[in-house]
Amino acid sequence: MEQEENIIPMEEQPSEETTIPAEEVVEEPVVENTEVKEEQPVKLSRRKKRRLKWLGYDPEHDIKYRGPLSYRALRIFAWLFLAISQVGAFITLATNADAGLAAKLGSLGSFLSAFKSMMMPLFLMATFSLLLNKSRKFSSLLIMYGGFAFLFFLLFILIHDRYAIGLVMKIMETDRATARVTLDSLISSFSSTGYLTYNIFMDLFLCTLFVCFLTYKPKRVFTGKKLIVFRLFALLPVGYELACIILKGYASVGQFIMPIYMYPFLPTKPPMTFIVFIVLTAYLTLRGRIYKKHGLSNVEYDEFLKSNRNSWSFSAFTSCMIALAAFVDIILMLIIGACCMKYFPAEELSESFSQSIAMAQGLGIGQSTPMILIIPFVLLFSYTRTHKDGRIDLIIPIIGIALLALIYLEEVYQLLLYGVGKFASLFAE
Repeated sequence: MEQEENIIPMEEQPSEETTIPAEEVVEEPVVENTEVKEEQPVKLSRRKKRRLKWLGYDPEHDIKYRGPLSYRALRIFAWLFLAISQVGAFITLATNADAGLAAKLGSLGSFLSAFKSMMMPLFLMATFSLLLNKSRKFSSLLIMYGGFAFLFFLLFILIHDRYAIGLVMKIMETDRATARVTLDSLISSFSSTGYLTYNIFMDLFLCTLFVCFLTYKPKRVFTGKKLIVFRLFALLPVGYELACIILKGYASVGQFIMPIYMYPFLPTKPPMTFIVFIVLTAYLTLRGRIYKKHGLSNVEYDEFLKSNRNSWSFSAFTSCMIALAAFVDIILMLIIGACCMKYFPAEELSESFSQSIAMAQGLGIGQSTPMILIIPFVLLFSYTRTHKDGRIDLIIPIIGIALLALIYLEEVYQLLLYGVGKFASLFAE
């Protein structure tokens, strides 16, 4: 009997335990509903929604638009614009020497020379394309641009020291030292700023070096905490650009006579163009850090870089920066022109203001305005477009250099046709 009495409570206990969870289950949904109601009032800002939409990129829902122009097309246009600008520079020189020719051609030379400001941004965009789609390594780009920059210097030495000085010696019947001084003074007189810039590969080398120091991750030496030292090396090309701007400024006001042999090492782009390049580099770097900060892998970020959405976003952002830079450049030129008038005293304020503006332009300020004309090219550009045959990329610069050489030979030929006597008198002056 005792055993039966002990069994009965054991059978009743589980029935009571099963009823208790049943009551708890009924109460749980009420708690969950209250929690959901409490979270409903929370709203995301428009900026956070855009960021979440960007971070939640899905390759299956990519946009359809893809710009028809690739980096190769931008390079071809850039070389054509450079060639046109050199023709404009020669026409400007010819119109300054001949009043009759100036009356016929008018401002054609200045119009064609403005294409030079459109050339460099296209080259930089093409370089960005190669870095974004990772079709070329930093080492190959640095070797190519550095090699062509040094080749330009060697060509300058060859043409200047061998052919140009020899021609002046023959025409003036003088010694080599006198011919060199005469030729250098003539070359300097071609520009009102006191210097000439033409080595575009110097710009491409410096900009690629800047991006390399800011984005590349070394596998040796500069690893771990030492990476910050490698990042600080990005200040080297920036410092080089600033030093060249200062030297250009002193040369433009006549306080520094720049040696002819420095011309091949001068950057050709205006300062505002380099600032736009820095902004674009920072933009891409910060986007990559934000993407990885939210726990997304490098593979996912690489897929996002290859998307049409990011390509269009980059083109749109670049277009806005170019338009803003052109506007700021004009305002900055006017401000500098107004503030520096006291350093250029003249009888009329307009003359003093024009001289001050010329000094600002000698610094490169105000020369980025024509850059706004490349915005249609940027909007039609997609860095995701690549080409399998990379040999053509090496042929394009060679063709461009050959085209420039033909233009320069034609200019020399036209000078000789102008008359050996007048040409000799020009040297004598």
